[in-house]
Amino acid sequence: MKRLLLLALVLTAGTAHAQVDPKVAEQCKDARDFLGCVKAFTTPVAPADDGLQALRNAMKIAAGRIYAGMSLNNSLELFRPVTDELSLVESQYPNSLAVRKAKLAHELFSVIRLSWDNRIDQEIKYREFNQLGYPYVYDCKILKMQADLFDSKYPGSAINWSYKKGVFGWNACKVNRGEHPLDYMWPKFLRVLREGSTSPAEIKAKKAAAKEKAKKIQREQELCALGPWKKYLEENPVMKSWAKANPGPAEAAKKKFLADPENQVSCGSSSISHRLEFFKAHPVDEAKSTPNYVCNRAGSCIPRKDYLP
Repeated sequence: MKRLLLLALVLTAGTAHAQVDPKVAEQCKDARDFLGCVKAFTTPVAPADDGLQALRNAMKIAAGRIYAGMSLNNSLELFRPVTDELSLVESQYPNSLAVRKAKLAHELFSVIRLSWDNRIDQEIKYREFNQLGYPYVYDCKILKMQADLFDSKYPGSAINWSYKKGVFGWNACKVNRGEHPLDYMWPKFLRVLREGSTSPAEIKAKKAAAKEKAKKIQREQELCALGPWKKYLEENPVMKSWAKANPGPAEAAKKKFLADPENQVSCGSSSISHRLEFFKAHPVDEAKSTPNYVCNRAGSCIPRKDYLP
């Protein structure tokens, strides 16, 4: 019986040894507990909690719930977890990205609620003028003040909302669907929440991925500049070595290759260049993107068909 158990353990260890990465196996070959050693090498290390993850989670959940839809009445309750978590860590981590974004989101949310409440009041006030639908009539002087207040708190890109006065200089004006200041505030507010909910590890990973995308696009651009035949050789090292060693047959193979219409398809170097500059300039902003277009944080968009994953 003991021999059978020993044989089973040997077979199990041998099987496990064959299935693990050779580098890991080399490190663990002399370990008394081979499987335990492999597990130690291959199990990902859980990221240490920096004390801000609860705040990030609150912002992430709030962004998702707000994006899904809410009313003015329950908006405070949906945002309350962010306020609560912020109050716990604000003094301890005042310069952290999560705290700075949470504080900004809190200020912007106050302006949004003010603008939202005023919008409801004005639509009731001018309901007789708005019975036929959009464009709706509003007191646009008030709308402008609210938009400017939002801009004063939001760094960088602002709403810059403006309007034309009505007849005889009245402040009442017509606003089309989707052009109320509030419609421009929401995406910027959600962007702040999403940026604040991103951990340093995620930011690092996104930067690395963006760098890798840029290198991939750059390489594609370089290959396209070579022409169809040389591009084919660069992508097939064995064929490239054969062509170098056999110039005569290679020339015949080249002619045959170029005679195929499928090998004459343009790489679209201008599109590739566009995508390269697109990724180098600014990271992708999914809040601005649509099913058909991918947009970056600067507001530039390209068709998804031209987007290199």
